[in-house]
Amino acid sequence: MLCSCTNLRMLKQTHALILSNGFEPISIAPKLITLYTVFDDLESAVSVFKGLPEINTFTWNIMIKAHVDSGAFDSAVCLYREMRESGAPHDSFTFPVINRAISSLDRSLGYREMVHSLAIQMGFGSDVYFCNTLIGLYVKQGCIGHACQVFDEMCHSDLVSWTSMISGYVWSRNYCDAFRLFHDMRTKEFTPNSVTMLIMVQACSISGNPVGGTQLHGYLIKRGFENNVSVQNSILALYANTGKLEDAEILFNKMDKRDAISWNIMISGSLLIGDSIRVAENFDRMRYEAVPSRETLTLVTSAFAKSGNLIQGEKIHGYALKFGLIDVVLQTSLVQFYAKCG
Repeated sequence: MLCSCTNLRMLKQTHALILSNGFEPISIAPKLITLYTVFDDLESAVSVFKGLPEINTFTWNIMIKAHVDSGAFDSAVCLYREMRESGAPHDSFTFPVINRAISSLDRSLGYREMVHSLAIQMGFGSDVYFCNTLIGLYVKQGCIGHACQVFDEMCHSDLVSWTSMISGYVWSRNYCDAFRLFHDMRTKEFTPNSVTMLIMVQACSISGNPVGGTQLHGYLIKRGFENNVSVQNSILALYANTGKLEDAEILFNKMDKRDAISWNIMISGSLLIGDSIRVAENFDRMRYEAVPSRETLTLVTSAFAKSGNLIQGEKIHGYALKFGLIDVVLQTSLVQFYAKCG
């Protein structure tokens, strides 16, 4: 925090020095706005913006983005209205950044339709970047049909387009279309990346499809994703959630790098089958490799509550107190543990 304040003070001093030396404010405004936003000083960014004698499209975009990055989504939309009223032209960056603002608003239906229609009128309907942000907007708001329409009407699509649509189908629980689109993507020679594969593994896990997960695991190995920790953790979760704990342990023992998430998955899998002894063993082993999180302690406490193991539960309570890991969820779990174990 101290370092951030010092850097902000230095930025303001540099800003003052630049202005005193007579630099044209228009040329440095976008950089200053961006830097003030990085240091969480939107007020100074706005001050720079309002002090400009004229504003070009690039600066409008940067200012709107600054509001979006700061979480001021309503203000970003209002700023976009001012941009339109000023007659400033749009470019390929304008609509994507306003889509980001709209996607975070609760009352965004009217804005969403307006921006979509306006972008097409201005000739951005074939812009891949804009279409991708529009698909993401529709997916986030649960309008999978609209997202599909945008996707189907795209003259050109890229890996982001395909992955966004697959994600939309997964989160709308339309797993058949997610797998169909994944197959179509590979047929059209788009190579999935780690994000695509994470989504597909999650689809198998959520839908309870261990066979599909096993096939994806083989595909991941073939494509060289076997050393990606996030992908490996997703496969672990798939095996653990579908009761294939032996397969999970085989993969777990082969992993070169295991993090707290990996251990939590294994502990959760042991808890799922009611094996409190294995839960305790995994927790003891974990502390040699990774720092237990609140989620870890909550899982372990639940396991010991089910087995009535008062001694182990009290150890977890002491550990949580020692390292300041008590929160509402863990505290509730501990209360339930003591209520059951007396």
